[in-house]
Amino acid sequence: MSIRILTTLACFLVSTANHAAETPKQLATRHLCFGCHAVAEFRVGPSFQDVAERYSKHKDAVAYLLKDMKDGSVGKWGSTPMPPETVPDTELKTILRWVMEQ
Repeated sequence: MSIRILTTLACFLVSTANHAAETPKQLATRHLCFGCHAVAEFRVGPSFQDVAERYSKHKDAVAYLLKDMKDGSVGKWGSTPMPPETVPDTELKTILRWVMEQ
């Protein structure tokens, strides 16, 4: 194998390992969730604690919220819309499970 191919492969593996090691909070940071949300206070959108409290008794809260986030929504927390998310489902589920623990 050429040095170029080995270098590219090594960079890919390091990049993949770095993303795999991300905590849910790091994922939320990378995907800019904290631009509109905070853990404990309302910003443009509800706090993660408020989301967890509202949906704590919902049977499949993560699946429900995942659909809401992928489709986008408006009117659930005021008039500011939640735009549709393009975050990969696996990462979004990791973030949502963490949100529900707040």
